Amino acid sequence: MTLGGPEFAAINAQDLRVGDDYLAIYEKAAAGDRDLAGALQGIRAVYAGRAKCFEMEHGYRSEADGRCFQMSVIPMAAPANGVVISHEDVTETQRHKHAIMELSGRLVNAQEQERSRIARELHDDISQQLAVVAIGLQLLKSEFPRESSEEGDRIQDLLKRTHSLSIDIQRLSHRLHSSKLALLGIEAALRGLCNEISEQSQIEVEFQCGKFPAVVDSNTSLSLFRVAQESLHNIVKHAHARRVQVSLFGDNNGIVLRVSDDGIGFDPDAPEHNGGLGMISMKERINLVGGVLCVFFKPSIGTTIETRVPLSHETAALSAVH
Repeated sequence: MTLGGPEFAAINAQDLRVGDDYLAIYEKAAAGDRDLAGALQGIRAVYAGRAKCFEMEHGYRSEADGRCFQMSVIPMAAPANGVVISHEDVTETQRHKHAIMELSGRLVNAQEQERSRIARELHDDISQQLAVVAIGLQLLKSEFPRESSEEGDRIQDLLKRTHSLSIDIQRLSHRLHSSKLALLGIEAALRGLCNEISEQSQIEVEFQCGKFPAVVDSNTSLSLFRVAQESLHNIVKHAHARRVQVSLFGDNNGIVLRVSDDGIGFDPDAPEHNGGLGMISMKERINLVGGVLCVFFKPSIGTTIETRVPLSHETAALSAVH
């Protein structure tokens, strides 16, 4: 939670003295401000014993510059009846985090651009060359008598292999860059991905889409698609699952993507998985769009990967209109 504006600045500017009622000051400043009201609610929860602690970040802009503080609320030790509220300046820490996130975002964007470039080359160049080879083989085969011959059989085998290789390249190009995602949106792209995995493997992949925002920005759609893609790839390769369910739903506040399987279970914290980049990549992608990725598993029962991504205020407003 981030706080700012004149209301919270007024609190920081108060000449607080021993005996002042901190809650009363908050109540006065929080009138009509949802963020400050949430902070007041957290303080009251700790004061009343309903929560062990409360933390939040808030901004404060002075005449000199803007600062970021970490607010912490903990109960006072018995027999005292009260809370201890501290504000730690975490401006530099947040600046470092933002710099790292900006760098991660640039790396992800560069990766996607390279994926698109390779996908275009596979589709426009290599696929066309394979098509020319297939035509040449077909013409060569027509020069042999219709009755079966050893040479004709070899050419037919090469034709089959060329066709199979062409299909594999088309699939690889699609995995690198989904045209459905760009043209039809996240729902159609995920449905197509699930159908593709079902056709290529012995796993039944079911896709369900519930209530869903009418408008989703391209970065969020791409991040969700990559998480689903990586999750399904891991399931096919490692989970020994027979059935997978992919669910997509949400409202104007956010979107939830859930991928569940009935496989052997996957523990992301296990030592054998520490070196894998798949889970790290998924979490970094979701962090860049302000979301959270969680993994729930039970050995021999299955794994669920749940991703929650909030919608920006602009996107939510557009979704509400449609």
